[in-house]
Amino acid sequence: MSQSKQIAMLCPLCGGDNQCAVAAGLPPESCWCQSVSISGQAREKAKDSAGERCLCPSCGLPTGDKPDAR
Repeated sequence: MSQSKQIAMLCPLCGGDNQCAVAAGLPPESCWCQSVSISGQAREKAKDSAGERCLCPSCGLPTGDKPDAR
């Protein structure tokens, strides 16, 4: 796996696995973020650091929310 692909799979806020379907080579509609609302606070924190990287569920969801299991 290339270094850029490895980086694309990391959350820009915490550095954890962002569980991004697109970074894993899957269709965008299969990504966890397509079935939830990303918190405005998380979007604000990530706007300068995210670039093309996705947030992980822990950073992207309001506290206590979890993405639907697929």
